[in-house]
Amino acid sequence: MKHANQPAAIYDLTTLASTLARHNVREFDGKTAEQLSQVHEETVDLLDGESPHKAPVPHTDPELLKAAASFAQKTLHLLQIAEDQKRIIRGIAAKTRSTIERFMGSLKLLEGTSGVWLCDPVEIDEMFGLNMSNEHINATMLEETKKLSGASVPNKPPQSLQAAVTEGETQCLFKAVRKDLFSAGTIDPQLYIEARPEKHYLFWAPTADKQECAVPDSYSLADHFRFHCPHNDAHLSHLHDLSSHGVGAYTDFMDERAFLEAIAVLSEWQILEALKKDDGLAASLHDTLEPDRRKQVSPESLRRWMIEMRTYECRLRAARLVADVLTIQERLPFEEMVGRSMAITGLTREDAEAEARKYYFLPGLGAVYTLGYRKMLDQGISNPIAGFQDNGTTIRTWHQFHAHHAS
Repeated sequence: MKHANQPAAIYDLTTLASTLARHNVREFDGKTAEQLSQVHEETVDLLDGESPHKAPVPHTDPELLKAAASFAQKTLHLLQIAEDQKRIIRGIAAKTRSTIERFMGSLKLLEGTSGVWLCDPVEIDEMFGLNMSNEHINATMLEETKKLSGASVPNKPPQSLQAAVTEGETQCLFKAVRKDLFSAGTIDPQLYIEARPEKHYLFWAPTADKQECAVPDSYSLADHFRFHCPHNDAHLSHLHDLSSHGVGAYTDFMDERAFLEAIAVLSEWQILEALKKDDGLAASLHDTLEPDRRKQVSPESLRRWMIEMRTYECRLRAARLVADVLTIQERLPFEEMVGRSMAITGLTREDAEAEARKYYFLPGLGAVYTLGYRKMLDQGISNPIAGFQDNGTTIRTWHQFHAHHAS
């Protein structure tokens, strides 16, 4: 499919990082290898042809340049892992390395040019397919932060949730989320515990015939609830309905990323609302736990902790929206932006800065998580499956969503 223009090369680099990371999936059969080589080569050719004519980054705040350089180094690391595993053709690897190093060289040329914008923010809007420059965004930002201002740092999870999550629990939780939260039928992605999470840029990925998702072996069950369930469960459900595309089902172009992440955040809102209603979901999730763990934590303790945790996570996501609005609309330098974010959100400096840094090198991405799920709710959509399915079509970008919901 044709993707929206990405106005700076740093956005292109995320696409390249995603294809590189997928050389490291566990189920690496011949069909997956063939498809992945094609997708990767097409991506490198595209970036090799376009990037020299683009600004490397949207603006030149020193913190953005530093973060962009760090991301480029991580992308080189992914390339090295793929080469070490002999999963990438030597000629393509050399071309990939050259593309990344050229990008890093262009960043060095920008040192000392602090505060210069190199692309039009309107182009960022057009890329994501969500309007971040309209007059309503400040009202949305303030409404979202006010709504969540009472959310406090959650208490420590029950002791039994602090032990490592098991592979069996990850699989059972996925099935419970599909059935009891998404009200969807059974599918069978490959979930597994991964001892080397640094191999991955995205933990979830399509292979030729199914989807797979790595869960870091450092995750406790509490971590799994915080970072994976239901967020990555929504991703896997979305990828399943795009599976006819094989490895190419998802490429991590920003127009795709913005929509898939909004669907995943909608699932977080959905699980929070279900837990607040106490409609039996907590008991269903509790039933998936290992027997010894079930004895140590009650469904009600699990429910209360998940509500605390998930509400505070929503507050942190809103801080990313604030950071992007202050950066893109008001063009504040990083330090001033963090200070204003603290004042608006009421977060500590540690939390406000951490959320601002998460996607600072990709202006706009932090905002679309919150703007996207809000747009779904405004459309009357409260279930992720309904968000990406419309009359037999699986939607993968906001541009497609707008076309389907134009009436």
